[in-house]
Amino acid sequence: WSIFEGGRDPYVILMTIYIFMPYVASTMVGDPVKGQELISRFQQYAGWIVMATAPFLGASIDKLGPRKVWLAAAVTCMVPLIASLWWAKPDQSGLTIMTTMFIAMVVNVLFAYSEVLHNSMLVRAAGLKGAHSASGLALALGNAASVLALAFTAWAFALPGKVTWSWVPRAPLFGLDPAKHEPERVEAILAAGILAIGVVPLLLFTPDAPKTGIPASRAFRDGAADLWGMLTTVSRYKDAVIYLASRMLCVDGMNGVLFFFGVLAAGVMKWGPLDLLLTGIILSVLAVFGGFVGRWLDHNIGPKNALR
Repeated sequence: WSIFEGGRDPYVILMTIYIFMPYVASTMVGDPVKGQELISRFQQYAGWIVMATAPFLGASIDKLGPRKVWLAAAVTCMVPLIASLWWAKPDQSGLTIMTTMFIAMVVNVLFAYSEVLHNSMLVRAAGLKGAHSASGLALALGNAASVLALAFTAWAFALPGKVTWSWVPRAPLFGLDPAKHEPERVEAILAAGILAIGVVPLLLFTPDAPKTGIPASRAFRDGAADLWGMLTTVSRYKDAVIYLASRMLCVDGMNGVLFFFGVLAAGVMKWGPLDLLLTGIILSVLAVFGGFVGRWLDHNIGPKNALR
């Protein structure tokens, strides 16, 4: 279960935060302000779609039964879509800016669906007592995979031709051309490959929910009814309302920092790919340790005090 997070996170780290989206804003769009606005707009579209649809998926999961087939379907769609972003060329002779952003929006929506499905498998994979440990391990593995991907990118594509160190290739591997921004674009293929590999152990070894015998159409219909019932009686569950509202604000604030860190650094501070790579490596290394520290804090002082 935790290994799958190691497969998913590099998409966020490589594509959304540090490498690909900053390239889109600074090079494809060519205007940092317009680039930030465009990325923000399509992130908003993805957010609206997830807000309108993901709750129905979450409410229907227990009625649908097995999760793996749905998760496999989401990943099967995500992998080629992510890989196709390799064709987002600076001159737009491959994918146009709007097509690139549309693909990224669809992937972000599917990513949210995969998160709902993945999280629903946690208790079966680790049990209630082991959930915090598996969650912390997943965070650590996700960032560890990102560190390896970022370090490989720096060694294979960003540093060659810029340093004379003996252990660094003289030119970018595979003949990639920095003038065509191929080292930034190849992150799409790298992220897609890591995702495809990371889902395999989950599909093979993680326990799945038993079949319910309920057709998918009925499961979603009943899930919608349950969701409506929850909304009409939510005032009875004050603690849950406070938790969900505060979590929404906290996670949205955190996501805002993550999504726009690279775009802001590239556009306003004029950081290049190498600067962003090194920053990503440093922060991801710290996040690996954060995953293990978070597990320990959760286990010893409880989740609320750990969050504080």
